[in-house]
Amino acid sequence: MVRSVFQSVYLVYISVYCYL
Repeated sequence: MVRSVFQSVYLVYISVYCYL
């Protein structure tokens, strides 16, 4: 559960980083 949430946050972070 926690791992899946962490993975989701990580993917969002990467998406934002690429967007910038």
